[in-house]
Parts: sequence; C-alpha cells; structure tokens
Amino acid sequence: MAEQVQAILEKMVPALKDLTTRHIFTPDEIRAIVTRRRKSEYLLQRRGGGNTSGGGSGKNGVTKSDYLKYIEEEILLERLRK
Repeated sequence: MAEQVQAILEKMVPALKDLTTRHIFTPDEIRAIVTRRRKSEYLLQRRGGGNTSGGGSGKNGVTKSDYLKYIEEEILLERLRK
C-alpha cells in the first residue's frame, strides 16, 4: 500500500515544483499540500485499494463521502491557486 501511495505522490512532483517555481505556493505550503494528499491517499487505499476479503463496501470500504472530501479539498486548493 505504501508503494502505491508513494507512486501516486511522485507523479504530482512536477506540478508541485511548478507551483513553487511560479511563487504560487511556498515550500511550506507545498509540504502541507503533500501531507494532506498523502493522508487522503492512504485513507482511500486502506479502505478500498487492497481489500480482497469479500465485499468492497463494508465498514472498511471506501465511501462516496471519502472521495467527495478529497475532491472538495482539491477544489479549495484550486481556488487558492487562482
């Protein structure tokens, strides 16, 4: 699971570096963004990604609200960027 999350985050590096280079976000803000995204990605992976023990939407399954929370955070980030 950790490898999957790390791979997802590594794909974000070029865009995050660009945001720093353009002085849109400071390095500290980028670290906060990465921390928040890492938590969200781990949540999604833990609840849905590697679950092979039966039903995928049980008490440990990923929910629509998990995705919506992540999307809302990204929308807020996009508003800040503009």
